[in-house]
Amino acid sequence: MTLRDSALIGTFLHSNTVSPSTIRSIVETFQAHKIFVFEIKDTEKRFLLTFNIKNSTKDSRLREYKKEYKNTVQLHRSKENNTLFTINSLNQVILEQGDSKEDRPKVDWSPYKNSCVLLGSDGELKVLKTKLHDIIDIPN
Repeated sequence: MTLRDSALIGTFLHSNTVSPSTIRSIVETFQAHKIFVFEIKDTEKRFLLTFNIKNSTKDSRLREYKKEYKNTVQLHRSKENNTLFTINSLNQVILEQGDSKEDRPKVDWSPYKNSCVLLGSDGELKVLKTKLHDIIDIPN
């Protein structure tokens, strides 16, 4: 599966652990082969699970999956700083970093290293510091 054929999905869990049933749901719904488990470093115990899905299954299966896992979003990633972000948060970062007269402005992701950047309902950037907790490899 190439990057163009897939979408990166993130599911936020408010839990002390990642349950086997959640992993099973991801694997069965999307045939995911690798799930990255990030601990969100704040006062609550929260996790972010990320996995790639085929674009061809994104609409129908993702809609059903989101009924059970409501805190699920499509993400993008800056590999150089290990930053996960939504398109809405990217637009806000571009606005906050200054003049964006270029067609494709260069974004400085260094302030968001090892984070997940989201746009809150109030329009403010939410920067969640993350730490890789586990990588779950699913055999074919």
